[in-house]
Amino acid sequence: MQWYQRRVAITAGEDTDKDGVVTWEEYVTNTFGEQYLKREGGEDDGKDDGKVDDDDDDDETYARYVKRDKQRFQLADQDDDMKLTFEEFTAFLHPEEFEHMADVVIAETMEDMDENQDGKISLSEYVGEMENDDDDDDDEDWLEREKKSFQENKDKDHDGYLSKEELAAWIVPSEINYSLEEAQHLIEKADTNKDGVLSYQEVIEHHEVFVGSQATDYGRILHEEL
Repeated sequence: MQWYQRRVAITAGEDTDKDGVVTWEEYVTNTFGEQYLKREGGEDDGKDDGKVDDDDDDDETYARYVKRDKQRFQLADQDDDMKLTFEEFTAFLHPEEFEHMADVVIAETMEDMDENQDGKISLSEYVGEMENDDDDDDDEDWLEREKKSFQENKDKDHDGYLSKEELAAWIVPSEINYSLEEAQHLIEKADTNKDGVLSYQEVIEHHEVFVGSQATDYGRILHEEL
């Protein structure tokens, strides 16, 4: 019930005119600001002075998010009317939970991890900043397990990289056991007192683990709330 109420609240907040659907214009305006809708080209009233944000870096980042979210929005919009029903908006927010959203989950994960934009993920890109952190023995153990998983399980052709197809096999597996594997990983990383359960404080203290997790919507919701 709490899950349902939260989705209703989110949808109601985005549905400005309260007509039961969330349009692309409503989503962009409420999430990023009307100026980004004009820049994206959806509702240009001819009054745009070109000044979207004083901070050019933030402006470029938001513009990139708008473009990325539009691809996700269009995939969630199954009847192609650029309006999302409650069910479609849920798929937009949580694409990893819907089979028809698999392509955007793969594309966004590749974009996030492929730092040099060569269309594949190296071992270094896969483990990220953890590779250079030698201060924590637990982190070092995790790093070794992840390297082994990459080399022995995920990199099917053993060329040192994850291709789009190999990434898909990892992110959208044919069996459900990945969710259990990811949940176990989260507990291993965040369970400070090793009692087998996560307290609220442990989640807060290790929020960076959840931000990068496929099991928590790529950290989108947690990042916004923290």
